[in-house]
Amino acid sequence: VRDAQGRCLAGCQLHIGDNPGDGAMPSWMQHKLRPGECYVEWVGTLDEARGKGMGSKLMRWAEETARKSGCTVITLDVVGGNRAVNLYERVGYEVVSHSNLCSSMGICCIVYCLMGCHYCKLIHMEKKL
Repeated sequence: VRDAQGRCLAGCQLHIGDNPGDGAMPSWMQHKLRPGECYVEWVGTLDEARGKGMGSKLMRWAEETARKSGCTVITLDVVGGNRAVNLYERVGYEVVSHSNLCSSMGICCIVYCLMGCHYCKLIHMEKKL
């Protein structure tokens, strides 16, 4: 999403079908798609654009793009404590499962030191299309 001057205010990346997704992410962290699935790899907005409907607009775009590609479900993962969970629930995503990032001691130390304990939970959400 860009403003009148062409600045990027918000963005989203999807993993659909044969698209390799975010190549910058280590392979062990990359999501493994199920048949008919579209995975939201990331959504981001500038601080100045928050609360102005950018996230909802991006999620609508993601769903439209997934449908056009033949997907029947769209999924994402979000860390606990991220306020975006409220947006995802508001636009129809449901919590499918929780994972504890602290099950791996190395990851736990990194997450805890950088972000705090409430970010050790990973929430998997999905929405039927």
